[in-house]
Amino acid sequence: MKISNEALTILRGELPRGSVPRIRRRLKNNKIIFSAQYIYRCLDPDQPDYNETIIKEAVSLCEELSKGTEELEERVLQLRRAMQ
Repeated sequence: MKISNEALTILRGELPRGSVPRIRRRLKNNKIIFSAQYIYRCLDPDQPDYNETIIKEAVSLCEELSKGTEELEERVLQLRRAMQ
């Protein structure tokens, strides 16, 4: 089952710059080897390549980054409250 181009466009927009090398390292740690070029193609909605493993890893990375940002924001707000 493929995800829609719209969903892939949203995913690509949520990934920060430099995400492909991070995705590649994360997959490599799990003994799954893909070239950076192939990962770029799989995350490009205009390309015909599709790999569910790469897309799942990209989604996991987005979720972790989002959670980290939320936690950091909460820490900053706690700091602000403590200083008042």
